[in-house]
Amino acid sequence: MESNNSVLADPSTYPADLAGLCPKLPVRVSRNPELADRGALRAQSDWKSLFGSLPRGFAGTMGPEHNLIATCLPEALPDRIELVTYACEIALLAYDAIEGAEDPMAAAAPFVADLLQASQFSTEHPGEVEPHHSPAGGLLAQVCRAIVTIDPRAGRDALRWVAKWTATFMTLPKHREFRDLEHYLEHRRVDVSSDAFLGMAVLSMGLNIPEEQQQACLELSEPLWRQLSLAKDYVSWEREFMAASAHDDMVVNNAVWVLMKQHAMTCEEAQAVCRERANRYAAEYLQVLETVDARDDLCADAKSLLHTLQLAMSGNVVWCLQSPRYNPARWLSTAQLEIAKAVGAEEAHSWSRANPLAVNGDIKNANGRAHGLSVNGVSHRAVPVAVAVVRDVPALSTEVLEAPSRYVDTMPSKGFRDRLIDALNLSFRVPPEEVATIKKLVNLLHGASLMLDDIQDGSAFRRGRPATHLVFGQGLTINSAAHCFLDALREGVRELYIAQSHDLTWTANLRCPTEDEYLAMVDGKTGGLFQMSAKLLDAKSVSPERPDLTLLTRLMRLFDRLIQIREDYMNLTSTEKGFSEDLDERIYSLPLIHALGRCQDDRAPEICGAHDATLLRSMLSQRRAVGEMTLEQKKVLLQHLKDRGSLEYTRDAMAVLMAEIRSLSSQMGLLENAKWTALLEAVAV
Repeated sequence: MESNNSVLADPSTYPADLAGLCPKLPVRVSRNPELADRGALRAQSDWKSLFGSLPRGFAGTMGPEHNLIATCLPEALPDRIELVTYACEIALLAYDAIEGAEDPMAAAAPFVADLLQASQFSTEHPGEVEPHHSPAGGLLAQVCRAIVTIDPRAGRDALRWVAKWTATFMTLPKHREFRDLEHYLEHRRVDVSSDAFLGMAVLSMGLNIPEEQQQACLELSEPLWRQLSLAKDYVSWEREFMAASAHDDMVVNNAVWVLMKQHAMTCEEAQAVCRERANRYAAEYLQVLETVDARDDLCADAKSLLHTLQLAMSGNVVWCLQSPRYNPARWLSTAQLEIAKAVGAEEAHSWSRANPLAVNGDIKNANGRAHGLSVNGVSHRAVPVAVAVVRDVPALSTEVLEAPSRYVDTMPSKGFRDRLIDALNLSFRVPPEEVATIKKLVNLLHGASLMLDDIQDGSAFRRGRPATHLVFGQGLTINSAAHCFLDALREGVRELYIAQSHDLTWTANLRCPTEDEYLAMVDGKTGGLFQMSAKLLDAKSVSPERPDLTLLTRLMRLFDRLIQIREDYMNLTSTEKGFSEDLDERIYSLPLIHALGRCQDDRAPEICGAHDATLLRSMLSQRRAVGEMTLEQKKVLLQHLKDRGSLEYTRDAMAVLMAEIRSLSSQMGLLENAKWTALLEAVAV
């Protein structure tokens, strides 16, 4: 393994046995540790310019001898180590601020939404300046833009991993009870930011690794993440136990605690097990590395990444042992304080945005005071209470309210609604600013319906990400969805609610709808948004040759039926969304409705006898009782759908719809519209 950007660490700065946590590994440090410290200090300076102060008792990546990034990513390129450390310092600042908030979930919501939005925008629009929602969003947007600018390919990889980790981390409950150490370590990998760390490692070293090989690297390095978790828990145990005790917290998120409570060990015994397991996982990872070079399925950069990551185990131990984050008695060196002065004297930082920031609705000014509210638990009153209560106060921030909606906006999307509006507007010729408003309106309603759908259907995922209510909680998600409906418009939502209420009733009562009822539900639930798009364009149109609204409304209704039935079909026949996920969510899709003999199909009575219908209903009843179907149950049910011709019927239904859509399009002259024909091709099966 080449070491172009690192040197062996001074052995006088750490114990020779590395506290027994990984004694056989070398310790290397970046040749440019002062750049890492500079990145950390710049992040702290920018944070203070936004918030007024650092979180109480904050200590980040810096230590008197070593910086976390300089020891854990010692091969970081000289032009990147400062930026990577800056990003990691901001992450630690946000984590501590959220943990110390009265309502951590409310504090986390806008940060998460800002980060995911900034990550998505920087990836899709490199070099462009994002119209952000808050000063914190502005800071995150600039960091994400800097990451993509310094290395577009590796930067996109890094942001993809950071976004994945952020969404996963938000789904973890605040306090968790673990069955045993193994159960704890499965969850702990998320806490140690394994996904985000891997992405930052790729960026810091400027590596070019295919996405599937990056995933392989993450899986191969499983022993490493476990070693990092146990080493950190071993060193931080005393501090975390004291902090939990001070807050009367009965649970400590630490391996020592899990071993003591779930395995009936003394503190000393639990610490000894942590050391032994950390050593074992370090040895396991070294065994993995012995096989890496001979693998043909990994490129040279992937192998380089895996070999370099071993230094994170020893580097993490060295940093933990001297870090003020876990050793409050330790503090910065004279050289680091000089860097701090230099950074503090700078008037402009390339990744900063020094504006007031709203946190939990409190707008803080430059000295950290929240207009009479408390900062870090200290009250600042400018006037007596008797006078203060009658003063005018600033309105509460909408950041927390809007965060779930913005999270939905960052999810991967095929963009059908925007593309549909653009296609139709070739005929309506609505001005661009009006089109943008219509798109926002329709997407607000669609996003709100998705949030509520996932709660009502009990869905765990949406478009490959954790469902919104699992990230922000049901209460905040419902509140945000209601706000979206009210913010968008009142007209047109009535039909959506009626359709959704019928859908929920069918599910709750195990009543299979007829095909007509199903189509009416689709027309009102999602088809209403398509029809609304057409009506809004018509209302704003200045074109004398706009399409006939009656024909266009029918076209939109049929187009949405095609979209929904196609989704029903694809859910059962592909793994894009998850293997037959609709079967877990107790949704009555068109193939199921047909198999249960509720479609207007002459063949239905003869292909689906009473016995078959009873079998299918029994299986559907079981999914309600246990919450999901087993893989074997799904396979049996899918075979029944094939045998009864239900999948074939669904394909025929899509063909009939497409034929009618093309016929209407021809009557309206839309087949000469390139955007519309491209949209039809995109939904063809």
